[in-house]
Amino acid sequence: MCLGDRFCGYSLFVHEGALVHDYNCAGTHHVARSTTRLPAGPCVLRYTFTKTGRLRGRGTVSVDGAGEATVELPFTLGTHITPAPLTVGRAPLSPV
Repeated sequence: MCLGDRFCGYSLFVHEGALVHDYNCAGTHHVARSTTRLPAGPCVLRYTFTKTGRLRGRGTVSVDGAGEATVELPFTLGTHITPAPLTVGRAPLSPV
């Protein structure tokens, strides 16, 4: 899934068996990638953002509550201005 475009936004996707969250803040990417591969069959994929200050925080991905990876987001945009809507399975404009 993604929201945004090449200027700002975020995406949550599976790449090479890992859960990945990429937050693009005005061209600076902050990526969290799970440390374990996704299991075969159903599983719970999660991204959590924990606010640690004004316009900053910590992003964490997990698979079935394990394989967590965390990335610090020292700054985020106060608002996202983008013509791209939230989409699942495709990015109609430029990739985040």
